[in-house]
Amino acid sequence: MSDAGKIEAQLRAIAKVRLPHGASEEEIADFVRGLVILDDVTLRARRVAERLAQDEMQP
Repeated sequence: MSDAGKIEAQLRAIAKVRLPHGASEEEIADFVRGLVILDDVTLRARRVAERLAQDEMQP
């Protein structure tokens, strides 16, 4: 598995974390901001992996 694949798998595992029942609005907002950051990092890692794969294919 490539480094990007490992990172993506770790981010997916983190994203499955659930907030405790009765979390405050601030805790929920922080959690959502964290998920947005994770989504952005995952997308960037996927793009880097795609570019690396394309570079490896070129002679």
